[in-house]
Amino acid sequence: MSVTEIAGQRVLCLGDVRGQLSTLNDLAIAHRATAIVCAGTFGFFDGDSRDRIGNTNSRLASELMSQKASKDESKGESKGESKGENEGENKSESEGENEDESNGRSKYEEQREKKRLGTDLSDLPLFLAKRAEFKVPVYCTPGLGDDVEVVNKFLNGEYSVDNLHILNESSSFFLDAPEGEARIHLFGLGGAFLVDSLFDVGTSKTTTPGNKGIMWIGLWQMGQLIAHLQEEWDFKDVHIFVTHSPVMLNPVLQYFSVVARADITISSGLHFRHCVSTVNSSMYNLTNDWVDVLNEARADLHERYNKVRDGAVARGEPLKPILNLGPVVRLLTEAPPGPTTKFLYSAYHNQWHWNLCSIEGGALVLAFNGDRLASETVSAGFCYGSRHKYEGTTRKGQFPNPEDVVRKAAKSAAEKKESDKNSDKNFDQSSEKDSDKGSDNDVSKPKISVYMPKRESSKPKARTPVSADSNEPGLWFRDGQKTEQEILDTLHEEDRANVTKVVFKEYNNGQRPGSKFCTVFFSTAEQAATAYERVDKDKAGTVAIRNPHYRQHHFHGNKRPSGKYGFRHH
Repeated sequence: MSVTEIAGQRVLCLGDVRGQLSTLNDLAIAHRATAIVCAGTFGFFDGDSRDRIGNTNSRLASELMSQKASKDESKGESKGESKGENEGENKSESEGENEDESNGRSKYEEQREKKRLGTDLSDLPLFLAKRAEFKVPVYCTPGLGDDVEVVNKFLNGEYSVDNLHILNESSSFFLDAPEGEARIHLFGLGGAFLVDSLFDVGTSKTTTPGNKGIMWIGLWQMGQLIAHLQEEWDFKDVHIFVTHSPVMLNPVLQYFSVVARADITISSGLHFRHCVSTVNSSMYNLTNDWVDVLNEARADLHERYNKVRDGAVARGEPLKPILNLGPVVRLLTEAPPGPTTKFLYSAYHNQWHWNLCSIEGGALVLAFNGDRLASETVSAGFCYGSRHKYEGTTRKGQFPNPEDVVRKAAKSAAEKKESDKNSDKNFDQSSEKDSDKGSDNDVSKPKISVYMPKRESSKPKARTPVSADSNEPGLWFRDGQKTEQEILDTLHEEDRANVTKVVFKEYNNGQRPGSKFCTVFFSTAEQAATAYERVDKDKAGTVAIRNPHYRQHHFHGNKRPSGKYGFRHH
């Protein structure tokens, strides 16, 4: 664990940087910042990240970096032109060709070199090679799209960059202030909040969860950070919680911020065009309503924790360290203070939540002046330029007259009705002409092109063919990590004889890589319904009956397996 004290009075807060680290120094100068806090995807990539994060994430990172490079080139050209005009220096065409040849490498070779070093994904390799440096301290949390292996190299000391500090479960930082004034305490957790992966670390070899270019928050990290804050917490400090997922919309993170005694939360997961701020009292009418949300979030977490622990004990597996960690147990079992306590009343009215833009969209500046914390927001905002292509129906500076709007709407409706009537009349005339014999052979009569309205066919549209498995009745088991025999053991003896086949498939939602579900098929829907009523719920876990007619799963208690906050098991 480490706690570092630094000096700072203006903190620039940014959302998704996505590898554009070279622009941080320019932004610090523009906003007169003495420190930078990044709450989104930072750009933790190196030369080997392309093989780990997948094609989609690498292509997105490359596109953003190429856009940044094109902007830098355009700025450089404009500066060069203005400088040449001012100094009156104009190079000849032959000199320009010689200068291009002196580069020694083609654009293709330069692109290959960028891919080898990883600079096409992020500017971080330039800082690792000491070819660039941060002018002010930078404090960041890893975002959703960062490479967990690179983050682990920073945490174990293999990688280091001057003035770059990572906020995690074992490190927090203080923005020091003159004596007698409040200090700013920065702490945070990186990655998205994926409730299905709270007990999973993915492919990471450490306690920092991540897998294939995706990072998330683990329950072990939450408990460890609470234990760390209890050692360093001081009532006189201003505590700021930094994370990627929006705290204002996540009850579990709200509960965590209350337990961590955070005064301000900074996140960037909403990707708005403006920096948004809100307070708990503006989202909940009463203090009791807010406390009920916190208690329900804690109860949901505790229920999930018990299910995982009891399942491991039932299978005879050794408990993971996360299931025996004291801070995690305290985080889940200790309820937050009641609504009458002084702290919770203060948090209800004074705990502010900030959601930031991306680095292209805007920024937030927290200015510390004595004991007062002020804020300055800058954002690119919305673009309303598309409205200029429409011819205005109102005069400048006036609202449209409601009577004119109604009159124009009635006129357009009448014109449409008249055009439909003429179309039907033309259709009838064309039908009479076609029924008259010899009309096609009469050359003396001029041919008139008549509008033929398109009549929709009354025939039903052909349905998309589905697989044979979708029409077979059966039972759906959420936990497909069991063997086929373990699945069948959860059924009644009489129901096992009616099983036609057992199929295992992997989830394709991207959030549970490697996880499977199981489907047990029966000959008739009655057999599936009978087996559903007699299945051993304790051993089977979440089970649903397949309905091929409605293509829905009917779960225990006629409820979906997700509760109010996206996770509840029956």
